[in-house]
Amino acid sequence: MTHSTRQTELNQPSTRRRTRAGILGLLVLIALGLLLMRDRLPGGGDTTGPLYTVREGPLTISVVTAGTVQSRRTATVRSQAEGRNTVIWIIDEGRTVTNGQLLVELDSSALADRKTDQQILVGNAESALTAATEKLAIARIERESSVSAAELKLQLARLEQEKYQKGEYPQKLQEAESKIALAREEVERAAESLGWTRRLAEEGYLTRSELQADEMAVKQKQINLEAAVTSMNVLTNYSSRQQEATLASNLSQAEMELERVQRQTRANVVQAESDLKARELEAERQRAKLANLEQQIANCRIVAPTNGVVIYHSTMQASRRRWGGEPLQAGSTVVERQELLHIPIDGDMIVELSVPESSLTKLELGQAARVKVDALPGAEFTGRLSKIGILPDGRNAWLNPDLQLYNCEIELDQTGDLRSGMNCETDMMIEHHERAFYVPIQCVIRVAGRPVVYVVENGKPAKRAVKLGLDNNRVVHVLAGLAEGDRVLLNPPLEAGTVHSVNGFAPASPEADTGVPPPGSAAAKANAPAEPAAEAPASKAGGERPARQPRQQRAPRGPAAPSAPEGAGGA
Repeated sequence: MTHSTRQTELNQPSTRRRTRAGILGLLVLIALGLLLMRDRLPGGGDTTGPLYTVREGPLTISVVTAGTVQSRRTATVRSQAEGRNTVIWIIDEGRTVTNGQLLVELDSSALADRKTDQQILVGNAESALTAATEKLAIARIERESSVSAAELKLQLARLEQEKYQKGEYPQKLQEAESKIALAREEVERAAESLGWTRRLAEEGYLTRSELQADEMAVKQKQINLEAAVTSMNVLTNYSSRQQEATLASNLSQAEMELERVQRQTRANVVQAESDLKARELEAERQRAKLANLEQQIANCRIVAPTNGVVIYHSTMQASRRRWGGEPLQAGSTVVERQELLHIPIDGDMIVELSVPESSLTKLELGQAARVKVDALPGAEFTGRLSKIGILPDGRNAWLNPDLQLYNCEIELDQTGDLRSGMNCETDMMIEHHERAFYVPIQCVIRVAGRPVVYVVENGKPAKRAVKLGLDNNRVVHVLAGLAEGDRVLLNPPLEAGTVHSVNGFAPASPEADTGVPPPGSAAAKANAPAEPAAEAPASKAGGERPARQPRQQRAPRGPAAPSAPEGAGGA
């Protein structure tokens, strides 16, 4: 067999497949043509487009959107080392770790050098503290000694003053008075003796020399008396006052010396105490710096705060549609408080999802939800809506300013084998009707604010007002206005004053005369009936949705009922 023959045989299956595909495509075109022919009205009247035949059947209104499984609680691992540090080792992402296991090691060589220098500073500070302690002790001892000496001196001065006032001076005064009294008696005796001597000398019994001797004796006694009186005067008027002044001065000097010593020694003690306090603070500051350096060195070894699976921060950011940057690796530089890793805490999982604005009004807290995880085929989890975003997520504004997404959360009833970061699909049932009429949302337009559809009547499209319920972004629940078997235009004609309930645009010019005045005109304001309060606005994804209907036929909360072949589906 030649090479060309083998090549021809190899190409035969491919040729047969292309032939089958061509035949299948031709059959599809024929079927579409037959469908279009079937939808043409008898008598040659054209419906201007394909038709939808109204049927009554089950209808489920639900919100279906994609989400991500996340742990409700996640331990965030940050760098606690000061400044900028280099990663020298990091654990592989996805590793299962236990509490206390090493995750990241940073370069601590520079911190070790700073620690050595700081240890020297701590030693100097502690030496200065010891010296200040001894200085304070000496100052206190000197204070006690100096104050005691000054108090003793003051006491002695008081005693000297008291001794003179109560002892020496009275004694001296008494002695002076005694001398005066004795001298006065001696004078009297000498005078009496002189009188006898004079009589005897007159009678010739004594000589004149004897008389003169007695006279001299009297004069001498008088001189002694005067001397005693003078001595007393000196004592009372001069000596005592001088001594009193001297003793008072000594007492005052002792008192002032005591006060000076007390103040001086008190100041010395206060100064020593202040210096000791400063040395204590300095030593404490230096010890704190040393302890901080030791802690920084310890912080260079980052360990797991809990059990779990390691996720890099860049990966977590990327999963949240944020720019995560380059993942950490050996040689990367990190700064203080920088998020490095995340360890989701298993056992408490939630689903994070973004709901478009069009479906937001359908949601209520506590609504039942079903969750299907891509990584666990066949598994289904249940939960309830636990959070509805208040404001739209601004992270999507730069991608699509017209699309407003709100962050919501579903609290799961069970976790099973779920892991943080798994992609999933959420289904929250809003309403379920076993028997309901519904049409595709593109069938509905608004005329003067009222929802209408075009129904084929007698071979012609006719406008008909309808009363609508909720939609699921594919079909809308028709509460009134249509019956089973009605044929509705999928592409209704546009006219002036009409708005697609789906996409919200208005035509440039009228296409047909429907007899409905354009909105804003006097006739429209006079003739247009009030819009039913039960109508729900169309979803934004499909345009303007009617006002929300009361959920009269709402199914019990729980896993959503199976969807109908037509009309079932999510927003």
